[in-house]
Amino acid sequence: MNASTRIGRDAVALALGAIVFPACVTRTFQHAIEVKRGSTVEEKLAIAKAIVTEQRLARLREELKARLPGTTDQQLARLGLRWNETHYQSLSGGGSGTVVTVAVGIQVDGTFDPQPIVSAAVSILEPEMNAPSGPAGGA
Repeated sequence: MNASTRIGRDAVALALGAIVFPACVTRTFQHAIEVKRGSTVEEKLAIAKAIVTEQRLARLREELKARLPGTTDQQLARLGLRWNETHYQSLSGGGSGTVVTVAVGIQVDGTFDPQPIVSAAVSILEPEMNAPSGPAGGA
């Protein structure tokens, strides 16, 4: 094989890789909801942990299918929930504290727009998490 054939073959392989590789890249689109209900960090964590369960995620997927009929099971399989406890300290004298959030995230690969799915999920979960009374994770 001469040098020009090898260079040509390498260029074709590189071009194919540039076309195929971006289709395989995934990223996560997410939105965090602050848990405001509860007077202590422990109460806020209990609310977040009641929301971030496999059972609640399964119900959320069903609610999203009803609200967004064009959404596929394959898209919803990429949906996830997680909770975070963040401790902060202001360097400018603004104090310190702890924030508890529930993050709604979905892995995307460019084949669909995740924003409507995550926005709908947030609109379902936020009132449930921050309602003045009632159990978190309720129907």
